[in-house]
This record gives sequence, C-alpha cells and structure tokens, in this order.
Amino acid sequence: VKKKTKVIKNNLNPVWNEGFEWDLKGTPLDASSEIHVVVKDHETMGRNR
Repeated sequence: VKKKTKVIKNNLNPVWNEGFEWDLKGTPLDASSEIHVVVKDHETMGRNR
C-alpha cells in the first residue's frame, strides 16, 4: 500500500509533521519484519526534474 505526504513548495527546509497508519490485519510486526520507505525530491525546474 502506498502513502504520500502533501507537497511543500518553495521551501528548502520543509517540515511535514505527518503520520501514517497501516492496517496490519491482526498480524503484529516482529524484529524480522521490514518496512520500505522511499523518499523523493520533486523538482519542477533544473536538471533534477
């Protein structure tokens, strides 16, 4: 399941202060569980678009 934060434009030091919740369907996480987080920078101008 993918989740997204809001976009904060024109800010070099954005602060999101957002939280996410997932329904694990009654299956608890343990020490061998993994969660993958991808962080992306959105550029509208320049070579990093």
